[in-house]
Amino acid sequence: MTQKRIAVVTGARQGIGLETSKALLQAGHFVVMVDRQPFDAAALVDREHEASIMSHTLDVTDYSGVESLHQTINATLGKVSVLVNNAGISPKQPDGRSSGILQLDPQEWESVIEVNLTAVMRICQIFIPDMQALKYGRIVSISSLAGRSKSIVAGPS
Repeated sequence: MTQKRIAVVTGARQGIGLETSKALLQAGHFVVMVDRQPFDAAALVDREHEASIMSHTLDVTDYSGVESLHQTINATLGKVSVLVNNAGISPKQPDGRSSGILQLDPQEWESVIEVNLTAVMRICQIFIPDMQALKYGRIVSISSLAGRSKSIVAGPS
């Protein structure tokens, strides 16, 4: 069991999630990097931090999978004190461009709500008891600027 603070970062394979994972590693945390696409976390971080990472392939809407990951972390590392909810999706057309509200089908919208909102709440529910037990915790939930103002790339998300 490690003495380092344990952080979980979703959407950690690239972009903001990867850079957040690297910053947490630099700050001395053990980081569990989670993404729905398979990835080699050791290839993404500096060699000096390889011993302080765990990668896990998981869709954040798979709540039994999140529960299983939580149990694995608790059994092998300890309680999580930092949670970064970074995973998110934005509706896209087949050409990769943003879907407008008129192009969006109800199933696609339900997926956006499930990943971007419901999964964040459920993951918090799973990990907050660890933070309560530790009497320490930090949760950072990252969202798109598209939620605050018009975006030409994100569409109705």
